[in-house]
Amino acid sequence: MNVHKVVSYQAADFIDIKNLRQAINGNLLYKDASELFYEMSTWPISIYIQYTALSVFSIINLDEISSFFGVLQPYCRNFFTPDFNDELVVETNATET
Repeated sequence: MNVHKVVSYQAADFIDIKNLRQAINGNLLYKDASELFYEMSTWPISIYIQYTALSVFSIINLDEISSFFGVLQPYCRNFFTPDFNDELVVETNATET
């Protein structure tokens, strides 16, 4: 069994997904009009973004999260501080690759 820490942030009233996609340097794993899912090379995290929220999957380092919020903020309407978040643990039976 694999255990993963996930932190989800309410980032803004709205995140401009279309233009944000152009600003992120990461391995885009999935996209549609309202969602992006990246495996990041600059930070050791995977990031899921939707219209108002950001979820980060990995061992969380607050400096890395703060750095990513610096990238995210210009694409947000009514940006919230990273203090508005929720942590959870996800257990899976998937094997790591």
